This record gives sequence, C-alpha cells and structure tokens, in this order.
Amino acid sequence: MSLEFNITRAQLTALAIPLLSAGGSPTDTYNHDIGFLLLGACSKAQDPLATLHIMSTHYMALAHHQTSRVSTILLPSELFTIRRHLESLAHDQNNAEACALLAQFLDHEGKPKKAAQLYQKAIDLWDISVLSATSNTMAPRIASPWAQYYLLLQSLNAPKELCLEVLEKGAEAEDPMSYYHLSTLQNPNSWDWMQYLTRAAASGHPDAMFDLGEWYISYDPVIKFLDPKLASYVSWLKPNPKGDKAKDPKSLTGTAEALGWEWHGLAAKAGNKRSMLRLAKWMVERGQEGAAARWLIKVSTPRAYSDERDKRFVREGRAMLRGLKEGSKIVKEILEEAAAAARK
Repeated sequence: MSLEFNITRAQLTALAIPLLSAGGSPTDTYNHDIGFLLLGACSKAQDPLATLHIMSTHYMALAHHQTSRVSTILLPSELFTIRRHLESLAHDQNNAEACALLAQFLDHEGKPKKAAQLYQKAIDLWDISVLSATSNTMAPRIASPWAQYYLLLQSLNAPKELCLEVLEKGAEAEDPMSYYHLSTLQNPNSWDWMQYLTRAAASGHPDAMFDLGEWYISYDPVIKFLDPKLASYVSWLKPNPKGDKAKDPKSLTGTAEALGWEWHGLAAKAGNKRSMLRLAKWMVERGQEGAAARWLIKVSTPRAYSDERDKRFVREGRAMLRGLKEGSKIVKEILEEAAAAARK
C-alpha cells in the first residue's frame, strides 16, 4: 500500500496504533474504530505489524471470555483473511512473534500439539536483540513464548526436565515471565529463589514485585541462616520494627519492611491491584486515608481485560472505598475530584 503522498503501509500502521489508546471516556470508541479500520486495511495489504496488533487484541478478548472489539468492527471475512495472514507469517515467513501468537490461538482452540510445535519454533527464531513489535506501542501484547510453552507443557504433564529447560532458555533471553516461573520452582528463602524473583521484579513483572514486597515486609533474620548466600545478600538490612515502634514511620528507615513497601509501590504503579490494596490498607492503618483513597480509586477501576482475580480486587477496593467515604471528609473530596476528572 502506497498512496500518492508516499505513505507506506508501515507508516499508516504507526498512525493507527495510537488511536487505539486515544480518546476520552471508555464509551467514546470513535478513535478506536478508526484505528482498527486502518489496521485492517494495512493488514489486508500484508503489513505484519498491523496483523500482529489486530490478532493480539482479538486473542486477549477471547482468552478473557469477552466480546472482541475487533470482531464488532471488522467483518468475519476480513478477520478470516487476517488470521490467514498470521498463519502465513508464522509458517512461511518464520516471523517469531507470529509463531508465538498463533500458538496461543491454537492452544486456546484445543490444539495443544500444534501449539507446542509453534512455541518451539518461536523460541528457536526469537532474537532477543529485537524489541517486540507490539510491546512498546499497545497494551495487549504477545506473551513470552517460553512461559506460555512452559504452561502448556505443564498441562500436558511433560517431564520436569523439559519444563525447566524451556524456562532456562527464557531466562537466558532475560524474559521476566521465565524468571518468575523459575522462582516458583525453587525452595522459598533459597538464594536461587531470591535471584529469580528479584530479576523478574527488576524486569517489571508485577506479581514478582508483589511477592518480593511481601517477603521483605515479613522478613525475619532467622530465616537467612537457611542459605548463606541469601544471608550475605540481605545482611545490610535492619530488622523490622515490632509492636508500637512499627507505627512510627521513622522506625522503618533502612529496614526490610521499608524496602518491601517500595516494591509494593513499584508494583502498584505497574498496575498490580493486589499491591494497590495492600498499600491502601497499610495507609489506613497509619491514618493516611486520603492517600489510601487515591489507590483505591485505581483498584476500583476495571481493566479492559480482567480475569476473576482482578474482578475480585475491584469489588474489594470498592467496598473499602465506600467504608472510607462514610467517615472521611477528605476521601469524599478526593472522590468528587476523581468523578469530575472522569466527566471531562
């Protein structure tokens, strides 16, 4: 596709992608519709990035048992053609991301053997020096092929050695999800466990940040003697304060608990609703109801794609926010500000 103004397919795709996250209220879908229509045209013209974006968005909705926005904008025949282009990218053009994404579809459709073959192909083709085509430009992204393949192998009762081998390859590629899954296979409080969990957290894995935050908050110096390397790693930390001292913010300076709350703060900023709730409860205990309310507002806002765990956190956040609103003038003002901002 090339217009008289010399605009290429790739440039049109780059113009369409921001439209998918632009706009005001959630009910205003005008920009999204234009974005998907543009991507559909670019995909029809065989642009790989357009096809990856459309199909990754479509998969995210299907995986969460929601109506796909893509299927309400594009005709079934158009979506069929785009799926065929994805298959061509994977099978004929050896596009690693297309292999991983198509494997997710096949796994979802109950074709685990075909999915396994494509996950393996994606891993073999993956070039860690090349940034993901979707990860930096749009919320729905193609998941880690190593972690997804690992989960599929687990469901097929594959040998533990094979599962570990897949995750270790992901760790070599510095994949956060592989680091996180490897941490779950280690003995808690071991040096290997801490290494993998810290690497996952430092790479931006929200659940790893949460788990690391919880570990530091409940840190007990006694456990460090279980692993000499771990003992050395945390030797600089002060013991967590106990009793009345724990209520004094100054007593947290330099302690494991202070580091734990820092990790929860990072996880919350990365969108982890569990950490948002954890921070909100901690702030309420310390009389910081205004700050707690701001986190609870974020918790109470549903994501575009929510699983049952997320929905439970939303309900818990709303219930806690209602309780704060009844007894706090500051919280009422914050809620009014948030409502006014949402109306703009």
